Amino acid sequence: MTATHDIQGDLRSITAGSVFNCGLFRENETAVCWGDETGSGVISLIPTNLRFRTISTSGFHVCGVLMASASRVLYWGRSLSLDKGKMDSIPTDSIISIMGGWFHSCGIRARDKSVSCWGFKLDTSTPVLANIRVLALAAGDYFTCGVLASAA
Repeated sequence: MTATHDIQGDLRSITAGSVFNCGLFRENETAVCWGDETGSGVISLIPTNLRFRTISTSGFHVCGVLMASASRVLYWGRSLSLDKGKMDSIPTDSIISIMGGWFHSCGIRARDKSVSCWGFKLDTSTPVLANIRVLALAAGDYFTCGVLASAA
């Protein structure tokens, strides 16, 4: 049976993970998540009193671009507990947009609109192309696509 959740406050955005959802409150830009957190810890790991520009969920994790700290990325949930030998680090660059895949995420860098991806990677993963600029990203379970800035 599908559960219903009554969120107290107005949300300005919403995003769905595999078995949970998250949103950002309009008034204070903090995150709220609800649903099933079995195996991910997403709901109990929600950072409190942090404000976000945007968040994105997928699989068993949440990524958010912080309002403060020069648009740094904050990441919580299951993905970072995977085999550390097959993980790319979260970027320290300022990020303006973020998109989550199953066990990975990608973001658009503020300085040059290039793409940075991190999280679990397979041996057959295609690296991010160098010297490209994008306007938007979309992610699936094991892939991420972008709209090239030169194509717009």
